[in-house]
Amino acid sequence: MRKINNNTEFEQIIAGNKPVLLKFYADWCSDCKAVQPVLQALSNDYEGRIDFVEIDVEMHQDIAKDYNVRGIPAIFFLKNGKIIDQARGIQLKAAIEIKLNQLLA
Repeated sequence: MRKINNNTEFEQIIAGNKPVLLKFYADWCSDCKAVQPVLQALSNDYEGRIDFVEIDVEMHQDIAKDYNVRGIPAIFFLKNGKIIDQARGIQLKAAIEIKLNQLLA
């Protein structure tokens, strides 16, 4: 998982050729911490095929606002810079895998 440091870096990633799993989180969020091991395992499974990106909502409020994030964790599945699907809260690995495979289809 890659943490975003600035808006330019974020724009470059979503403009790239790879699909993107975008997770909005905060350090104090217990549900964000609970889903982290699942996303880390999936980022290893899909390495090289899908970019896994994390955005701290407190550091990047502008990006969170652009994506209409109202609760965290919020997970967005992007292809060609467009939102294909999204999920909120703790998600099962199998449910995320289905969405990731749809991104690759």
